[in-house]
Amino acid sequence: MGILRSSLYTRKALAVLREYSSNGWDAHRMYGLADVPLKITLPTSMRPTFICRDFGPGMSQDDVLYTYTQYGASTKRGADPDCPDCAEIDGIASAGPGASSGAYCEACRVAEEVANRAVGALGIGSKSAFCMGDSFTVTSWHKGVKSVYVAALDKSNKGTMSLLHREDCGDDSGIEIKVAIPSNKVWEFEREARGLFRFMRPQPEINLITLEPLPDGLENGYIQQDDQSDWMGIMGCVPYRIDLDQMEEALTEAGIWEPLQNLGGGIYIPIGEVEFAAPREELQYTDETVAILVAKFKALIQDYLDDALSTLRSKAGSGWARRHKACFLAHGLKIPLPKNYGEWSKQSVDLVVKESGGKVISFDMRDYKKEVCHRLPVAADTRLLMHDPSDKRTLKGWSLEKHDRMIVPREGFTMATAQTELEALLLAASLDGVGIGLLTTRGWYPPAAKSSGGRTSYYNAKHKQHTFRLIGHCQGGTLSENWEKAKPAQEEHPYFIINRFMVRGQTGFYDTVLQDRALAMTYGLTFPADVYGYKSTQKRPIKAEDIENGVPYMTWRKAFFAPLLTMKLKAEVRNLDWSQLFGSLPYNLERQHRRPAKDVEDVNFKRRLPATVALLTTRLGPKHPVVRYFVAYLAARKAVRGYTNSRTKHLRTISRMFPGRNKRNAPQCALDRILAKYPMLTVKVGSDNDMHIFQTHLDLVSDYILGIDRAQN
Repeated sequence: MGILRSSLYTRKALAVLREYSSNGWDAHRMYGLADVPLKITLPTSMRPTFICRDFGPGMSQDDVLYTYTQYGASTKRGADPDCPDCAEIDGIASAGPGASSGAYCEACRVAEEVANRAVGALGIGSKSAFCMGDSFTVTSWHKGVKSVYVAALDKSNKGTMSLLHREDCGDDSGIEIKVAIPSNKVWEFEREARGLFRFMRPQPEINLITLEPLPDGLENGYIQQDDQSDWMGIMGCVPYRIDLDQMEEALTEAGIWEPLQNLGGGIYIPIGEVEFAAPREELQYTDETVAILVAKFKALIQDYLDDALSTLRSKAGSGWARRHKACFLAHGLKIPLPKNYGEWSKQSVDLVVKESGGKVISFDMRDYKKEVCHRLPVAADTRLLMHDPSDKRTLKGWSLEKHDRMIVPREGFTMATAQTELEALLLAASLDGVGIGLLTTRGWYPPAAKSSGGRTSYYNAKHKQHTFRLIGHCQGGTLSENWEKAKPAQEEHPYFIINRFMVRGQTGFYDTVLQDRALAMTYGLTFPADVYGYKSTQKRPIKAEDIENGVPYMTWRKAFFAPLLTMKLKAEVRNLDWSQLFGSLPYNLERQHRRPAKDVEDVNFKRRLPATVALLTTRLGPKHPVVRYFVAYLAARKAVRGYTNSRTKHLRTISRMFPGRNKRNAPQCALDRILAKYPMLTVKVGSDNDMHIFQTHLDLVSDYILGIDRAQN
């Protein structure tokens, strides 16, 4: 199994997502649940666990023990070639007229059908979780029994499977895989899931992300008019990126190399029809595979040609749809149209034609540069955007896409009048069906204005506002984008007093609120939906007593999180505080921290602080403050090794929120008392003064401490 960790998968997060989801997808399709979505839980920094749940028939104990720990083990391999029942049936059938070999018993017939329809059957994917760690759990709901297993690797990297628990489960069925994910891999799962699950039908129920739907396609696939998109081969629920360069000669010979370069999309490939590498990360471009892919591309292009010509001949659909399909054939797929359809393939069309009277009365059309124009581009993203004359914002401030066109009513005409004339013109020019919307769906930004000093300045309406609601946490760029205008709250609410969208000239409070939201979510607390900001300026200063129903945020957060301070949590915070004083200890713990030992039995650990503490205990006694300080540090370091990164981050937040006396935590205060009583403990020695005296003169240190104790007693 060690190969799973190193060389088999190059994109390990994608492997785990793909293998377990496709196994679940297979299970649903094989047992009549093709319309039932899987349930996927992506890992987060708070809960770094990936979960894949299907609702198929589940697996028996024998199947689980066999499948999840043995290389090449699969339940989707088809009929057993050595099945005695099949041999007997085959022999009987061969004796009769017209008999042929290959007859299957009922069990093998079902197995063969399953294998022919399954995405996976290599016997590798079910073990892919081992590329993330040494173990994972499998829960099976099968024939009224719920069984929980743990799959693990032993010291020789051999897979083992153990039954942990069993109970009745009624009618529930299916398989659930749980995999613990290293914290540095969590972000990869969200990124890879977006690219994988949009191709699964039905798309799974999933946390964290919203999946983009696939474009509507035809029988053999779909085409996207975007040279930034890849070509994908979709086999079952698994997409494979198609490398056109591997097929250049064959595509050129077929006459479709050039158009495919500027397009993207997907072709549907029947399961098992093309070859792919064992880890299923890419296709294998054998002669047979290339021939099949070329045939699929030609069939897809023929689909689009037949569809477009059928639309043009039947005059079905809108004029815009017919023009768009004709343009795509002529300019996207480079397929010449019959002469009688040449007019439909123009890439831009004059809005005003003779049939409509030859002029526009109620509006002007402007392009993305805000210049008056008369032609409409025939493109997938063309939009006509209606401007409301009551909106007094300057037209130069609207942010438009290249193929957007503004429809601006002329003076004395309403937006409704302009739209009525526009629709009549579109119908006359066979442009009916193009998208029409409101200009306000686009963003508006104040245009630059020259100040008297020659510098460029920008008008910002928020500068005249005094009450805001926090909506973002970005500390770079324009800070005002973190706030939206609001009315003063009527109920009790947390707030900041801000100036230039900062608190006391600092931006760190944005991170504070973000961390507090995460902390509240972790502990199941309901964080307020709104945090307010009240602007204070020299001309109009604001004080806390001026704000009704408000509580200063830093005061509010202490009261809000106070219920978390149980005895257990206080102990965890104390351990973290004690463990993080390595930079100021009278011992070179910083170096020891940079080279951490695995545990207290590690030889490197023994040679450092534990040995020092043992000698100090012998000389000073176990109750001496210096000894107790080091013992507390060692105990804390051992305890925090069990904390996750997110747990440590939350404990730091709580520690800063509830500091000790004089805003200093207990370990720092204890260290201050020791150094005040024994100031020589800070002395460094060596040729470069880079070693603490503890490292070189431990006997002298203990004598010094005892001498101070005797002198003061």
